[in-house]
Amino acid sequence: MSSLMKIYRAIFWPDGLWHWLPFALYAVLTRRNNRYDLVVGYSPSFAGIIAARFYMLFNKKARLVLDFGDPFSVSEEMPVNNYNLYKRLNYFSEYWAFKAASMTTFTNEKTLSLYRNKYPSISTFEMLPHLVSIDLFYKKHVVDLSATLTFGYVGALHKGIREPQQAISVLEKLSGKLQEISVVFYGPLNGLDFFESKHVRYMGAVSRGVAIELLQGFDFIINIENENCPMVPSKINELMALGKPIINFLSRINVSSFKDYPIVFNVSVDTNINEIVLFINEMKQKQLRKSEVEILLKGKTVNCIAEQYLTY
Repeated sequence: MSSLMKIYRAIFWPDGLWHWLPFALYAVLTRRNNRYDLVVGYSPSFAGIIAARFYMLFNKKARLVLDFGDPFSVSEEMPVNNYNLYKRLNYFSEYWAFKAASMTTFTNEKTLSLYRNKYPSISTFEMLPHLVSIDLFYKKHVVDLSATLTFGYVGALHKGIREPQQAISVLEKLSGKLQEISVVFYGPLNGLDFFESKHVRYMGAVSRGVAIELLQGFDFIINIENENCPMVPSKINELMALGKPIINFLSRINVSSFKDYPIVFNVSVDTNINEIVLFINEMKQKQLRKSEVEILLKGKTVNCIAEQYLTY
C-alpha cells in the first residue's frame, strides 16, 4: 500500500484535490453564459485557480482576482505535486492564470517575494492578509477556577512542518505544577504518529463548526508554529479573534506569528517550565475585550478584505 501511495503522490496534478478539477470545470461550463463582473479563484486547491481562469475564456470582460492562501509552485518545504515532473507545467499554468488576473494576492511578504522573483513580468501581485470574521469566533469566556483547566489545539499537523512532540512534552510537564489540567489536540495528522501521554490526548479531526465551538470552550489556546516555509496558517488571525491567552510553541527559527498579540507566551526549546506556569497563573482569567480584538485585527476583517478586492 505504501508503494502505491508513493506512486500516486508522484503522478497526481495539480495537487491532492485533482479529482475535484473535472467537476469544477464542468460547473464553470454550465455557467459560461452567466455574465459575472468579478470572479475569485482561491488556492488551495490550485484547481480553484484553474476553474476561475477557465471562466475567463467565456467572459473576457469579467475581472479575475486570484487569492493564494498557500503557494502552489514555490513551496519547497511542502510541495503540492512532483516538482521534478511538473516544473514546466506548474510554471505555464500559473503564468496563464496570472496574465488574466486583475490582482493576485498572497498572504505574507515571503510568498509575495518568491512569486515576484519567479514572475518578474507580472505587475499585479499584492499582499493581503488572511481574513477573519471576529463575530464568528469571539465569545465571552469565563474560567471556572474549581474545574479542570483546559488547553486545546485545533488544526492540521504535518510531518517536518508542524509536529507536536515538543508541545506534548512541555504540556505534560505542566501537569505536575498546576491544578488538574486537560490537554486535547484535534485535527488531521497527515501521516504523523501522535503519542499520547497521561494528560495529553488526541481526539481526531472535526468539522469547522465544531472546531470553532471547541476553541471557544478552551481556557488556553495552543499553537504550534510552522518550520521555515512560506505558508502562514489562516488560523493565526482566527486564534487572535478569540481574545484568549495563547501558548505558542516556536519552530527552530524562533519567529512568532503573534508578535502584536498581548497575551501570548512563546515557548522555545530553552524556555523554563516555571515561566510558563507563571504565565498560566497570571492569565487564566484573562480575555481581551472584543473592542481590543477589533483593533488588533484591523484591516483583516471580511469587510475590509472584500473592499480591497472590489477596488481592482
